[in-house]
Amino acid sequence: MAALTCIVSDEIKQGVRSARNGNYPVRTSDHILLLNWNSQCPALLRQIAAASQAPGRRGGDGPLGAFGGSALRGGGRQKVVILADRPKAEMDATVYETLRDRGGNIEVHTRQGTPFKLTDLKKVAAHRASTILLLHPDGSSQGSAEAIKASAAMCLTALDAAPEGQRVVMQMPGDGGGAGGDAAAYLSSLVSTARVAGRDFQVAALPDRKLMHRLVAQTAAQPGIFTCWLDILTLHGASPQFMCRPAPKELEGKPFEEVRRLYLDCVVLGYIDAAGGAAAPAPRVALNPPGAAPLPAGAQLVLLGRNENSHPQPRSGVYSEAAPRAAERLQRERTYKSRPRNIIVCGWPEEGIPELCSGFADLTHSGSTVTFITGKEPPPEWPHKAGNCKFNYVAAKNPTLPKVLIDAGVKGADTVVVGPGAAGGPELETDARVLASLMQVQDAVMASKRKGAPHVVAPIRRHATSKLGHQYFDVLAKETQHRLDRARADADAAASEAAAAAASNGGAAEAAGRAAAAAGALAAAQAASDAVIRAPEFINTGDVISAVLTQVVAESAYDTLMTELLFSPKGQELYLRNPASFNIAPGTPIPFSELAEAARLTGQTALGYIRGGRLAVLAPHATHQVVFGPDDRVVVIAEEF
Repeated sequence: MAALTCIVSDEIKQGVRSARNGNYPVRTSDHILLLNWNSQCPALLRQIAAASQAPGRRGGDGPLGAFGGSALRGGGRQKVVILADRPKAEMDATVYETLRDRGGNIEVHTRQGTPFKLTDLKKVAAHRASTILLLHPDGSSQGSAEAIKASAAMCLTALDAAPEGQRVVMQMPGDGGGAGGDAAAYLSSLVSTARVAGRDFQVAALPDRKLMHRLVAQTAAQPGIFTCWLDILTLHGASPQFMCRPAPKELEGKPFEEVRRLYLDCVVLGYIDAAGGAAAPAPRVALNPPGAAPLPAGAQLVLLGRNENSHPQPRSGVYSEAAPRAAERLQRERTYKSRPRNIIVCGWPEEGIPELCSGFADLTHSGSTVTFITGKEPPPEWPHKAGNCKFNYVAAKNPTLPKVLIDAGVKGADTVVVGPGAAGGPELETDARVLASLMQVQDAVMASKRKGAPHVVAPIRRHATSKLGHQYFDVLAKETQHRLDRARADADAAASEAAAAAASNGGAAEAAGRAAAAAGALAAAQAASDAVIRAPEFINTGDVISAVLTQVVAESAYDTLMTELLFSPKGQELYLRNPASFNIAPGTPIPFSELAEAARLTGQTALGYIRGGRLAVLAPHATHQVVFGPDDRVVVIAEEF
């Protein structure tokens, strides 16, 4: 009897402790369950919150409606549960900071526990979740992290029968080689086994290191391209999204050119052939396919648009009328030639330089030059010429000192890439080094007496860092503009005084001297204002990874699509084109349908355009009239730069 009393007493004490620390079982269903914790969790929560609040996107089978729980299906608040081996108080504090300004339609519950213990999985109602995202845990070696995920996946398979349609997505970082490649094969075997048990498991391979290098190279070569990616990947009501939709039966076998012209309110990029062909059992992505290619039976169309219910409009003649105009436009003599870019990279971790060089070789204009300022002499394996680029190296003890930047040619640089100085380390310290280096770059730009500021790209790890950086440069721009306005007023007053003195022959020399001094001060103020860095592009790879993960959870085919567009050095890429390459002059109105036809005639697919590198207008209606300015660019997917 005494032993039984002790057991009951211990159970009661454990229940009281759980109640006090909020670690009691979750009583919910149809929720999104995040297992493990890593640096992408805050960004994931922001994405889910944005999806749940997106107007006109709830319900149905769209990328937001399919994402998960009740809110995205048309009623109530979206419920998210997090289970991780991390103090609950820490998770709660991070969740609060992440969602305090945007969490009105999302309800988050955190529980401390182990994702590979059946009792803990039952505590978070894993068997009743609509979607489970198995994250790569922070703070573990690659092998340990994969073992944790594999054990959790086995526990999920062993749980009670999951609800119909429950999906489990496992995050797979790394670059596919070495241990990462072994882990990918290991998890793929686990997925196959789980499917035998009737579970829908999917591995989302997201090579974060490779992604960072490619995005930095692409953004340095094409200002504004990262803005386009964010607009596509971020879930909010105003942004277009990639969508994979079953092709209507009546379109099967028709030429792709005919199929894409039937959709007016979205852009048809290509299709996913679920069969993949006899030699390829995996789904095959065909982006920007030849116009004569027949649409396979059972294929999914890949669309970019805002309307989840886009339908073909067979009676529309919009594209058929635009096609001959586009052909006539391209028959005219084209004199446009792309200009090579001059790029400076400072503070980049030395072990990552060869991979960044590979990105520049693939993604920059022909004849471009990239100068790396590094802390040591270049080793023999660093390339001096590859693909479209030639590479120079400048050794300096402090690569971001203003004098070093000036000597390296910042005066003539189109883009300056600012690295974190060293790989790894705490997020706050890494981002602090980037911000400190940006201040030195700004100092060097002003001291170089160049006309205008270069485009600046900086990889960061915290969402708050981009806010701080933009705020700093906005304040700097406002202050220099205020000084410019004051100098202009002083110069105008001095010029009027000099003119009056000259007319009256009284103190003309002194007045002229004051006018000259005021004019000099005005020129200096103008130069300082022009030299302020405008809209630096902060690349947070974690935000991109989280956005892709969110979309993969919503739509399984998204993983295949992003592998083609973001992670693979081969195949189709996102590019920015000068409208002049299509014989479109600034100030000339042109319907988007004609622009789209001109792009197709040059082997590309037009997705939209971007204003001055800042405002992306993607997937406009086919009848939308475009008037390009001198700094605007056309957004396309194409195989070659």
